[in-house]
Amino acid sequence: MKKHPFTLLEIMLGLALLLLAAGAVSWNVHQAVKKYKFRSDVSRLELQLTSCYTLALNTAVDWTFHLTCKEGRLRAQTLCLHSSNPPPKPLLFDSLQASFNGEEFEELSIYFSPTGRIEPEGRIEFYQKSSPFRQEILLPDCFRIKQLIDKQGPTHPADAMPS
Repeated sequence: MKKHPFTLLEIMLGLALLLLAAGAVSWNVHQAVKKYKFRSDVSRLELQLTSCYTLALNTAVDWTFHLTCKEGRLRAQTLCLHSSNPPPKPLLFDSLQASFNGEEFEELSIYFSPTGRIEPEGRIEFYQKSSPFRQEILLPDCFRIKQLIDKQGPTHPADAMPS
C-alpha cells in the first residue's frame, strides 16, 4: 500500500482552520488586555484620589484633585496651594473618559479638607467610548473605612464616621 502526501486542498483547509482559531484567540486576548488596561487606569486614578485625601488629613492642609477632559484625553493632577514644592506630574489617559453625576465635564475640581470633608459629593464614572467597560467611584463613600470587629488600635475620627 502506497502512502500519499497531503493534497493541496487538505493543506489549505488545515491552514484556514488554524488561522480562524488564531483569530478568535487573538480577539479574546485583545479584549482582555483592553479590560485590564482600563481597570489599571481607573485603579491609578483611585489611588491618586486616596493619596490626595490622605495628604489632606496628614498635613492638615487643603488639597485639590483636578480632572480635565479635553480632546478625548483625561488629565488628573493633585495640587496643594499651600505647598512650596512643585506639583507632581499629572496623570494622562488617552482613551479614558469621565462624567460626574451623569454629566460630561471639561474640568472638575475635588477639594479635600484636613477635617475629612470632600466637595463636591457625587459619582464619578469612568468609561471608554469604544468599549463597554465602565467603573464608578462614589465620593466620599470610597474613603470610608469599614470597621472590622477584630480591629484593634486607635482610630482616626474621620474613619469612624457612620456609613
